[in-house]
Amino acid sequence: MCENCLKKCSFVSVSLRGELICPKAYDLTPCSALLSCPLLEPDGRPKPSDFSAALIALKDGHAVARHGWNGKGMYLKMQTPDEHSKMGLPYIYISTVEGKFVPWVASQTDLFAEDWYMKGAA
Repeated sequence: MCENCLKKCSFVSVSLRGELICPKAYDLTPCSALLSCPLLEPDGRPKPSDFSAALIALKDGHAVARHGWNGKGMYLKMQTPDEHSKMGLPYIYISTVEGKFVPWVASQTDLFAEDWYMKGAA
C-alpha cells in the first residue's frame, strides 16, 4: 500500500492469507493501490474473502454475506445501539430468507470460510 492509502484508512490489517486489508478500499478512491483490497475485484465487483475482511466491512456499516449460504438474500449487518435500544453493546444480526432480523453468532465454518463478500458492491 502507498502512503496515500495509509493516510485515508482508519485501520489496516492482514487477512489469514497475508493480504493487506484496507477498509476504505471499497470506496474506490483514485489511489490505484486501494484497488487491491480483498473485498473487491479491480472492476468493483464483490470479491470472495475471509471473515476478517467481512468484519471490517461490517464495522464500517456495510452488509456482508457468504456465497456458501443456501438461503437467497441472506446477509449480516452490525447494529450499534443508541439511547433507545434495549441492547447495550454492538452486535451482528442476520437477515433471514424471510427478511426477519435475528442476532447472529458465527459458526466455525463461517469463521474459516473464504467466500465472504460485501453486499451491494457495484
